[in-house]
Amino acid sequence: MTSLPETSIVFLLLSDNSIYSIDLPILLHRNRNSMSTITDLCYRYVANVSLPTFKILALPTASGRNVEIWCGCSLGNLRIIDVRTAQLSVQLSHHLASGSSAVHLLCASKDSPYQYLIWTAMKTGSFVCVWNHLSRRMTNQLDCGQILKRKKGDSNDLTIDSILSTRLLVFIGLNTGHIIIVKSSSIQVLYTVHAYDQHVLHLFALSPSAFLPSTTTGLHDGRFITQFKFLQEKFEQHRIHRENSRTPLLARSDNNDTDLDNISYMLAIGYGAKACQSIPQLQQHSSDAIFLQTWSLDDFIV
Repeated sequence: MTSLPETSIVFLLLSDNSIYSIDLPILLHRNRNSMSTITDLCYRYVANVSLPTFKILALPTASGRNVEIWCGCSLGNLRIIDVRTAQLSVQLSHHLASGSSAVHLLCASKDSPYQYLIWTAMKTGSFVCVWNHLSRRMTNQLDCGQILKRKKGDSNDLTIDSILSTRLLVFIGLNTGHIIIVKSSSIQVLYTVHAYDQHVLHLFALSPSAFLPSTTTGLHDGRFITQFKFLQEKFEQHRIHRENSRTPLLARSDNNDTDLDNISYMLAIGYGAKACQSIPQLQQHSSDAIFLQTWSLDDFIV
């Protein structure tokens, strides 16, 4: 599933590699008496990718007046579907010396209003590739095995589990438990964190509203917020104790970009937390337990 922040259209990838769009305002304001008609109006077939597809990403075209969908496919292929014409506009391939497998990670960082960098990774291999949204060219490659200074043989088992892109930073989660932080504009590696023992399963961006009380009356919601804030505070205390003399890595931009203002925390989910064993609550858990960590972006942007 993917969508554009500027629109109310959500694109869904189905198991048969077909893509559908859903118009949320029509769906949310439906009338029960005309349910079937409303469903027909809001649920629209876009195209079939015609290759095994694992990830889709919706982006504006160069003019900003249309939408295209980048599709991560088998054998290292990327297919770009023009939503207006419902046709395949171009096919790209990774052509890496290490070989190509299914493209299972696909995300974008914004360079300008209608220009993006596309970050991709395949199910096997240690490379993250960077593509220019407008030129359709691969502009950079990051070998995560080399970043971790691994021997050539040891890098064969290294894989990319997750990628999170923000306007200034890109976070790359590995199956070794490392998170690599990259400056998106220059593709400069800023920092490597050994956050987990094993896979970094998911990386999410959180806005400040994630820590505000909910307007709902559900009992579980308030309990979750209390536990979540307590967990975040524990990791913040550990970080401050460990890195009290840390020098900021990246100066904050002076412009008030909405995307940056709305992203304050990075949430990571992974296996094991030996790196944080100084926290008493974590000392009794095995490396097979799943842990949730939150990181303030102020760790990297000040």
